[in-house]
Amino acid sequence: MKYTKNYKIGFHQTDLNFKLKPYEFMNIAQDIATDHVESKGCGQLDLRKEDLAWMLIKMNTEFIQMPCNMQDVTVQTWHKGQMGPIFYRDYTMSDTNGNLLIKSTSIWATVNVKTRSLSHPKSILSDCIINEDAMTDRNIKLRIPSELSLVKECVHTVTYSDIDCNKHVNNTSYVIWALNTLPYDIVAKRGVKSIEISYLNETKPDTDVTIKILSAQDNNYYFKMFDAAGSPLAMLRIGIN
Repeated sequence: MKYTKNYKIGFHQTDLNFKLKPYEFMNIAQDIATDHVESKGCGQLDLRKEDLAWMLIKMNTEFIQMPCNMQDVTVQTWHKGQMGPIFYRDYTMSDTNGNLLIKSTSIWATVNVKTRSLSHPKSILSDCIINEDAMTDRNIKLRIPSELSLVKECVHTVTYSDIDCNKHVNNTSYVIWALNTLPYDIVAKRGVKSIEISYLNETKPDTDVTIKILSAQDNNYYFKMFDAAGSPLAMLRIGIN
């Protein structure tokens, strides 16, 4: 069965239009995925017994209709199977009438916390595979068109609020950084219709992250993020309505 939770969208999760902030859906998705794997006996504390941890590799999300402040919604997630240390997971958010608001697909991996390399765990989640796609994207990396030109470059220094319990930058922080580089009126007035992100390397505290914003194509903005040594950290695509 799909793992299901009901939520009420909180005031702190919404923007100036009383609509859910795009990255807040990602927070909700992380939380329900965590709850699901913990209920199946393979949460973070369980995996630590094998020196393993979950790591998000890729996420692709479409915002069909943003829920509003104080709106009741239902969120579902399910495991779609694995290939070695790679796991596929989808999500949906619907209103109380069953109308689809948001759909998303993600790719996770199990990583050895000592070697920081991908590692195949013992059999997990094999009893709850659901062969249904909210979205059909299994590409590990985001593909950024080569012909796009640079329109802006800025630097963000990783601070306390960016770091999670794994002592590296939380998945949602990269999306926040990207959104904050876009013109305010574009995001505030037109809104976000999609976000696709590939996580390439973990980012530690006090890292200076260079963010390169590439010219929009068909209302899509692309982002490349690097550390001071030039190592790629993440790539994003944000679609604007």
